[in-house]
Amino acid sequence: MKLGRNEPCHCGSGKKYKKCCQEKDDQLAIYSVPQKKEKFVKGEIERNDSLWEDFLGQSDHDWDYPDLSDEENGLIEKWRSVYDEMEDPDAIRKHIETFMSDYPELFRYLNINEDAVFDLGSKYRQAGRFGDYISFLMDFRTRYPDLYDEDEGLFNFDIICWLISTGNSQDIYAYFAPYISDVSLNGDTLIDLVDLLIAKDIAEPLLSLVRDIKNDLLQSDVFLEGDNILIPLIYDTLSKYLKEDYTAADVSKFVEEFAALNHLENTEELLLTWTARFKDTLRPFGRWEVDPNWTIQEREDFYFSIGDNFMRYLQEKFGISLICAQYHSNLINEYSFVYLDTINRKKWKKPFDFSEEMIDRSAMILSGGLFNMTDPVVCLSFFNAVYCFVDYLETCDMLDGIDPQAVKKTTLSLYEDTFPSLCVSSSVTLCFDTFPFWKAV
Repeated sequence: MKLGRNEPCHCGSGKKYKKCCQEKDDQLAIYSVPQKKEKFVKGEIERNDSLWEDFLGQSDHDWDYPDLSDEENGLIEKWRSVYDEMEDPDAIRKHIETFMSDYPELFRYLNINEDAVFDLGSKYRQAGRFGDYISFLMDFRTRYPDLYDEDEGLFNFDIICWLISTGNSQDIYAYFAPYISDVSLNGDTLIDLVDLLIAKDIAEPLLSLVRDIKNDLLQSDVFLEGDNILIPLIYDTLSKYLKEDYTAADVSKFVEEFAALNHLENTEELLLTWTARFKDTLRPFGRWEVDPNWTIQEREDFYFSIGDNFMRYLQEKFGISLICAQYHSNLINEYSFVYLDTINRKKWKKPFDFSEEMIDRSAMILSGGLFNMTDPVVCLSFFNAVYCFVDYLETCDMLDGIDPQAVKKTTLSLYEDTFPSLCVSSSVTLCFDTFPFWKAV
């Protein structure tokens, strides 16, 4: 089975496949010739070790550096051989740090960024001791800053996750440097970081970061995949105008800023769209009329409208920013499209289905879990959004047979089942150790 680009790499480094061996694998595949036709058909091409080693320029244990003596190469080879047999994270850490102290001039030749550092983080995370990995990274950063800098974006992301999970989000500014200095190099991690800060409602650092990278982002290829990074600026701007006594001039002024931010033409159509959205967002919380004979487009328009109203509900009930509220309301919108796809052409008898099967299916699809690369931020935030949405439906007299307590129990159960497994595979999961995320104000 072919790995997805965002799955953990098969080499065990802890990196995403696209950040690790994908390029090598793709190149190798060009030269790999299947030995048996039936295996080729099944996608089970046998690995040709000689071709693999020719491509890499070395075997797994043949680390030869021309500028080092035979004795020095032997020390590196011995370290590698011992490391390959290790499983205990404390033993691995000691093995790294001992060589770091005994042979500081040779340490960089171990190439620990390729595997050992990420392996150590994975093992400490699985043992529930991620703080020990962070202390290692801090020491590594101090003693070998040039080596640390090679993967600074990934290392800093783990540190940021740790700081947030331990209630020290005010300290994360110090680790933004690699994302600001090169948005292209750290594009994927930057997108993950922005999503995390939005979902956790860490608004001030988030806005500071996005403002710092905005100009570079608009000129970078990352913008093609990560234009959602500008969403915090949009909804931070919207929050200045979205008020009960808003005027047509307020809408017009916001649309002007919105168009400028997104490099769009300020058209009459854009003004009409946002005029309707202001109205939907500030609509009193009450029952929405639903027509089972609506067209697909009319159903989709309904979900967008109710999503905007739910966004305001979240902001007012929990005191969160409009940025965070929009993120969660958008997950309900995305759920609605999964629901529409699920019922396909069947008669639209009810606008929502929050059965355990439907919630679980939606979470898997929205977070990429169907492809074994579940995004913890999306998955856990979706459970949280549904948990809050049934309260919104009750407030609007829209339950129509839905048992809100049963839905809450289901989402809590799914969270409790999912959280431990995601903790093992991703440090960002540690930031979501309470459920639901917020308490009413």
